[in-house]
Amino acid sequence: MAQILIVEPDLGLRNWCRMHLVTAGHEVTAVDDARRALKVSNDRPPDLIIIDTELANAGAFALAANLRAATRTADIPIIFAVPADDAAAIAQASAIAPGRVLTKPFARTALVETVTTRLTEGSPAAADRAPAGTAAASQDAPARPALRQQLSMETKTASVLVVTLRNLVSMARSLRMKSLDPLLQRFLGEARDAINAQGGWVVRIDATGLIALFENSPHEARSHASLAIESALNIVVAARRVKRWGEAALDEPFTPDLSVGCGVHSGEVIVARL
Repeated sequence: MAQILIVEPDLGLRNWCRMHLVTAGHEVTAVDDARRALKVSNDRPPDLIIIDTELANAGAFALAANLRAATRTADIPIIFAVPADDAAAIAQASAIAPGRVLTKPFARTALVETVTTRLTEGSPAAADRAPAGTAAASQDAPARPALRQQLSMETKTASVLVVTLRNLVSMARSLRMKSLDPLLQRFLGEARDAINAQGGWVVRIDATGLIALFENSPHEARSHASLAIESALNIVVAARRVKRWGEAALDEPFTPDLSVGCGVHSGEVIVARL
């Protein structure tokens, strides 16, 4: 049995999810906003959190950022429930929790199977807490290929850019959630644009920052290292621009600086795809 927290503003869907997860053998707490979710998570960290991206004031991704920024809740697995027609929310949710997005509307089977899979992946001990019937059901499911058959690896010469928001915790403390989330989205959007403009591609992105890869192009005279460094400089400039935007657009008495850290590794890298 796992402790599961549901953060869902819709009463009907909240009760529906609670009912099916309880009947699957879990202990469920359900709340309707991000503030209550943070309090519950800090008081008693759950084994899994399901967050609906339609929380008021765009608070879903700010809630995820707060959870990841706190030591007590940083490792809690997250599943996002996202409307099937909201492509932007699906993309952002997938960047934070890759492969762990439930598109609404979803059926009971999808809910229970996604929760079971996420719990098993989240912790080696989670399999011992799997609900009754899970093992029997898995016997009828097609066998998964071994991990080594799913994993491909290659070595190449490239540059990797790592960008982190070093003061995310202090920003979360000084800003309201309805302000923090659009500020983060604005910064990450401008950072992605800066990387795309230099021909790089974003490997991973979430509220704490991003990782990007740059390779030499046959039509580009500059090296991948210089492209990565210029992207880093443009991202630092973008952080200052986003602060000015926040001061003008957000209803906050004070908008803190975005403290951005950038690191570039250039040389041999190993790219793994799962």
